[in-house]
Amino acid sequence: MTFNLRVAVADDAEPPWTARREAVASLIRFHRPDVVGVQEALPPMLDDLGARLEAFSWVGRGRGADQNEHCALFYRPDRLSLERHDTFWLSTTPTVPESRSWGAAYPRISTWAAFSDDRTDRSLVVFNTHFDHDSATARRESARLVGRQIDARAGAAPVAVLGDLNAPPGTPPYRRLVDPAGPALRDALYDSTHPHHGPVATFNGFGSEVQPGARIDYIFVRGPVDVRRHGTLTDRWNGHFPSDHCPVVADVRIRGKAPDS
Repeated sequence: MTFNLRVAVADDAEPPWTARREAVASLIRFHRPDVVGVQEALPPMLDDLGARLEAFSWVGRGRGADQNEHCALFYRPDRLSLERHDTFWLSTTPTVPESRSWGAAYPRISTWAAFSDDRTDRSLVVFNTHFDHDSATARRESARLVGRQIDARAGAAPVAVLGDLNAPPGTPPYRRLVDPAGPALRDALYDSTHPHHGPVATFNGFGSEVQPGARIDYIFVRGPVDVRRHGTLTDRWNGHFPSDHCPVVADVRIRGKAPDS
């Protein structure tokens, strides 16, 4: 699952996080993903989810100071063993904390983790990211950087990439990620054995419906990964979405035992 939570802002005109956190946690508990990549998560939001999602652990760090937004990865330790993890910055100096490049409005990050499935002994490397909303150049170059980091961190291992690209299909960031000459990721929506469930668009803006054409949240896969189902979840409570983004989910199966990376 990938889920942009909508950062908690004290003077936000939209429903505050304190009015949404129970719905967010309930949605995750009910759909029972093994891994959830969240975006725009501040430490108090992560604390709230951690207290409500007792079956999950999480990894990640803030994009600026650790009190800033995280692209955290929640996972179920009863199913998955965490092998290694790290965070890099979407900049020309990806190992330098708080760095930003290409006209980005904020520092942007990707948190990744390598997991081993305790039931099958198969592995998966998961990347969670959030591209800049303001700079098209930053989005394009971030896609290039993420592609290089996938090659460096995952090698030939199966990969899933989760996140909010702030870019619809067909734009340069998307094309770069799915480029056969680049990272060669596959869009899980189109790779799914079963037809996609729910609206294709993922952004609702806290309105009454998902905004047509606003698909900016994705799950991509690479390697021996079969996508069985894919959907955009439009769960609502009393007519309200729990975030301004809808979560996206995919059921995947890893074929064989992944090689060492």
